[in-house]
Amino acid sequence: MTNSLSLPIPHTQYEIVMATVEKYLTLANLYGYEHGKEDLETPLIDFTLRGTTGGYAKPSTNEINLNKILLLENFELYQVRTIPHEIAHIVVSKFFGPQRQAHGKHWKFVMKVLFGLEPSRCHNMDTTNSMVRNTKQFEYACSCQDSFFLGAIRHNKMMKGFSNYRCGKCKSVIRFLGNQTDKRSLMAEQKAK
Repeated sequence: MTNSLSLPIPHTQYEIVMATVEKYLTLANLYGYEHGKEDLETPLIDFTLRGTTGGYAKPSTNEINLNKILLLENFELYQVRTIPHEIAHIVVSKFFGPQRQAHGKHWKFVMKVLFGLEPSRCHNMDTTNSMVRNTKQFEYACSCQDSFFLGAIRHNKMMKGFSNYRCGKCKSVIRFLGNQTDKRSLMAEQKAK
């Protein structure tokens, strides 16, 4: 367990995170007890995950890593979505076996039946402040829709003639509109809309 003397988040939030972890472990252990499973141990909770991912469970070592920036900016959401989501991964591995599909029927069962929550794979939190890299984005368009942005890898392949990407709807080759921006700017624009 994380040493509470060197907490990367305020003590009050740390205590709430740990109480939330224990709440969902208790729910899982009630099911486990009824089905002859050993009690789950409290996982090591770390707060060093970076980037746009909210959390990451590593059942083989009984660890959960949470994104400190997203946690502090979306604290209530973490209590009802991200923490139970990651606990569910550990529950699935320990109760049903480690080779289960990450967000498959066992994970959905744990989320829905044991935790009483809607199983959702991805979050929709604003990740502007947690992004590690601010990648370049290039504006493209096709014949049937408004413009959209591609990252540097696809853009460079298009510019060098290695690839021609086509629209999934109209099947026309997409074309570069000559505009370039970065991911943070795009996210800020979308947030303002």
